[in-house]
Amino acid sequence: MLESRKEDIILMAIFAVTKNDVLTCANELGIPEEQITDEVIELVKKKVIQGLRDWRMVVKSIVKKTIKFPAETEESQTLRYLN
Repeated sequence: MLESRKEDIILMAIFAVTKNDVLTCANELGIPEEQITDEVIELVKKKVIQGLRDWRMVVKSIVKKTIKFPAETEESQTLRYLN
């Protein structure tokens, strides 16, 4: 449990979500600033950290796809996956 907490702290230091980040994203989504309370901001920060816990798997997946299809553009990869 202690090791997990250490990883959370490291992730928070590397990828810090600020109130301004949350407000900017909310604005882009058409959500009024008044709806973004301190509680919402803290919840977003926690969810980001939870999502980042699996960052190694995300990186591994990207590396595999990039090595397997190095010359492909992102658009052609998307089209291939859709078919």
